[in-house]
Amino acid sequence: KAELDKLVEVLETAKTNATEKLNNVPNGTAGKDALQSRLEQIGSVTSPEVNDQDSNGVLDTEQLTEAQQAIEAVEQAKQAVDNKLSEITSDGLVNPTEKAELDKLVEALETAKTNATEKLNNVPNGTTGKDELQSRLEQIGSVTSPEVNDQDSNGVLDTEQLNEAQQAIEAAEQAKQAADNKLSEITADGLVNPTEKAELDKLVEALETAKTNATERLNNVPNGTEGKDELQSRLDQIGSVTSPEVNDQDSNGVLDTEQ
Repeated sequence: KAELDKLVEVLETAKTNATEKLNNVPNGTAGKDALQSRLEQIGSVTSPEVNDQDSNGVLDTEQLTEAQQAIEAVEQAKQAVDNKLSEITSDGLVNPTEKAELDKLVEALETAKTNATEKLNNVPNGTTGKDELQSRLEQIGSVTSPEVNDQDSNGVLDTEQLNEAQQAIEAAEQAKQAADNKLSEITADGLVNPTEKAELDKLVEALETAKTNATERLNNVPNGTEGKDELQSRLDQIGSVTSPEVNDQDSNGVLDTEQ
């Protein structure tokens, strides 16, 4: 365009000069009318607008259209991510499969945004419509994928299973304390009668049941859940209680061996 503008300017200067020269020729001079006709037949030239501002051989409007299509693809990707996010968080649970599906869509969104940014950057500044597209692109936010909170995909929060395991372990600790207390109580006098042993056996059985239940609850908590290892340590520290043999069968307060 600059080259053409220069030639157009030369043309206009030449026409002005020719007009002045011709005007200086007295009317009636043979040949003046013919020259006037020739001069009038020399039209002006309108320089076209630049449509390849960056001189890359591609129309600026074509680059704008490519950028627009790329941004529309981003908007669609964002909608897909939003829909999936709403779907998987509606029940408050996020399992590994759901997170993987969402992560894939989030990755597609980020790729689409990068592509659209590149396409838009290729559009020369000042191109009509570029600013509006830039605004549309900037309004497309990112999406943060939530953390998995149902690692074993059983429809129960991992933290809820952890709480259940904690309560079961606390119950086992209490059962252990009850058995220890009863053992101390009945062995304080060195005598164990059938009634005392039956009471202790019942508490020992309750302890073992509580420990089994706590173990099952803790095993249900997915590995890696924060707090599981600490609960495992607490459970491991709850020992068993061995019930002593009866040594006062007739409950008369005298050792059977002594009698």
